[in-house]
Amino acid sequence: MKSNDKQNHKVTDMNSKTTTRVLSIDMGQEVVDFLRKENLETYDGTFGPFVDARNVDYCWDILPIYLEQNLPDNLHEYSVVIEDLGFERKTIPYDLEQVDKQKAIVEDRSFKCLCLAKPINVLDPVPFGCFLLKREFDKKKGELIKIIFQAPKNEVRYSGIRVSNNIHNIGVFSNYQNIVDFSQKSLSGDRVKLVNEYRLSEILFSGLEDQLSYSQTFFHPSIPKNGSYDTEPNPHFIPLLLNEQGDIISYVYFEKKTCTFVLPQIENKVVLLERLFTNCLYRNFSELFPLQTKNTWLTKKEYELPEIVQLCEEKEEARQIYENTIDQKDKSIVEIRKKYNFLYAMLTESGETLVNNVKQYLEWLGFDNVQSMDEEVKEGEDFQEDLQIHLANNELLIIEVKGLHGTSKDNECSQISKIELRRIHERKYSNVHALYIVNNERGKEPLKRQMPPFTASQIKDAEFAHRAMTYTYQLFNLYFEIESGIITKEEARNALFQNGLVDFRSNFKSIGKPYSYFKNNKVACIELHDTILSVGDKVYFEDDRKRLNVVEIVNIQVDCQNKQTVKVGKVGIEFNMKIPKGAVLLYKHL
Repeated sequence: MKSNDKQNHKVTDMNSKTTTRVLSIDMGQEVVDFLRKENLETYDGTFGPFVDARNVDYCWDILPIYLEQNLPDNLHEYSVVIEDLGFERKTIPYDLEQVDKQKAIVEDRSFKCLCLAKPINVLDPVPFGCFLLKREFDKKKGELIKIIFQAPKNEVRYSGIRVSNNIHNIGVFSNYQNIVDFSQKSLSGDRVKLVNEYRLSEILFSGLEDQLSYSQTFFHPSIPKNGSYDTEPNPHFIPLLLNEQGDIISYVYFEKKTCTFVLPQIENKVVLLERLFTNCLYRNFSELFPLQTKNTWLTKKEYELPEIVQLCEEKEEARQIYENTIDQKDKSIVEIRKKYNFLYAMLTESGETLVNNVKQYLEWLGFDNVQSMDEEVKEGEDFQEDLQIHLANNELLIIEVKGLHGTSKDNECSQISKIELRRIHERKYSNVHALYIVNNERGKEPLKRQMPPFTASQIKDAEFAHRAMTYTYQLFNLYFEIESGIITKEEARNALFQNGLVDFRSNFKSIGKPYSYFKNNKVACIELHDTILSVGDKVYFEDDRKRLNVVEIVNIQVDCQNKQTVKVGKVGIEFNMKIPKGAVLLYKHL
């Protein structure tokens, strides 16, 4: 380790005997500048570069190594150490002339230097540097704060050369050597979530979630329960951040006089460190920062006015109520998505999964006895329809379901007709109806798909063959129209027996398109042609999702006179809600 460097210890307008000393290791100039701006005496240190001996141009089994690290000799005088384990360090070629500069372990008189021993030919200085930090900080008697920006756990075996020139196995060390190691799995990702149970999680990370990433997970340590063989989570270990599957990726751990923060990676580390120092360290470790001008300890409960304490408690209660409410809403959303997952799956799936989801949809629509026929096909038998529905009067509805990345070919549209003929020739049913359902272009967002996904000739062929065709996004929108009371389930079921492209809106007739709008589109002027409309009637229009919406007529005027009913001519109609410009208005003809 290098001796103290006055330039490295640069601090502004402070007595160096009373300032807080911070060791910054591989943190970058922006972090060092931030710490010095906070009037913290900061040492800009490094574990050094990788040393690459792969291109050494002579045969070797052992190569002596000199560490290019820069760490202070008086580590026991430092109160805070900050390390970036994910620092992208440079690689330098092996240089034999450097090996006699300085010993890595000064106290060991029998130790001469580190070495590379084959098969290892690249030196990673970080785990060994962490080992040296631990040795020195173990000598410290006062409080110590360790702040670690995480990286994947990396273990390295180190060897050394003694004065006698014998090779010596120093040990296997990791980049988490200088802290209590709770590392679990090396997993990488950038989807994180706060630990709402702990306020510090929100203080540090709220609003930064999209900037965070991780490459290591950690386990929650346990301690024995009093008077029992059972264990319980260690209360001195506080998870601060989780990944999507609940693994811990950031935490704080209190052990004796040491407080360790393990943080996720973030490009702008100053933002996160500023939150940590201002909102946590200055408040809770004021004895380590006696010269900090922020005096944030004044806002601790022990020094607050009673009125402020009461307001803070009420604020915390309100926050808890809010978080509990949000949590309940999230749970309800998950439950509803699970209950109606078949609706979403109809837009994405294919094969048996799609068939099962269409079956569930048809059962929701009110069909009884919906049967999956793939379960009935035995080896060697002819292909059957995907679904059968046994109807009243001994009639049968057979259904073919397909999930495609494109649109249907002619033979895919007509395949159900061949099965229909087979069922007719069986002479078991008084009538057989055929329906083809396709989830077309299933890799695309539905609104970017072709609608309808059939050519004019395919639709005409279906009409001639007396079979029906529909597509899953049409059924998806139908769900909302039924739930809104625009179409009934009975009307929807009857529409599936039409010939050609199914039209769930066959009962709707066009009023026309308004030529003028007022009052934020709640009033529309339109010319009627033998269409009777009255106050209280429902009017419908299609939105940009291809879905019908309903509004109610609340007033009608002709020549500025209120009317209860109109039939022809130019009229002004006021609705209970605004309508989109350019939409064709419809009424339901029963």
